[in-house]
Amino acid sequence: MEERENERGTMPATEPEPECSLIQTLLQDVLGQYRQVHDGEVASYIPELGRANPDHFGVCIATVDGRIYEAGDCDVEFTIQSTSKALIYAAALSLHGREAVTARVGIEPSGDSFNSIQLDKLNRAFNPMVNAGAITTTGLIYGVSLEER
Repeated sequence: MEERENERGTMPATEPEPECSLIQTLLQDVLGQYRQVHDGEVASYIPELGRANPDHFGVCIATVDGRIYEAGDCDVEFTIQSTSKALIYAAALSLHGREAVTARVGIEPSGDSFNSIQLDKLNRAFNPMVNAGAITTTGLIYGVSLEER
């Protein structure tokens, strides 16, 4: 199927446009509504976070059929920090299945801070969103090089 590029991303040429326009319009609305919000402050406990420009703001949606919709500063590189925990957990589940993953890391909320290294009575991390669980989950991703992982 032929694809085309436009302001709404790459999409098959035969797809209807109204839904695409709606998604792009919603992203633009979100950007307009929240771009000027400057509550809080840039985190400085990690040097890379401290260097972040608080004026950068972008919203991007990638659909399962390969379409990408974006608004704002989507081409600006940034550090994802703990956001990677969810991605690694999803990769581990995809590679090994739920049973194998939950044998190593639980799914219960621990109530601990994100950087906790506590384990449960089964010697497992409480969940993959706390550092002990993230470290365990990362160990389930195999490959010699970054590209392989």
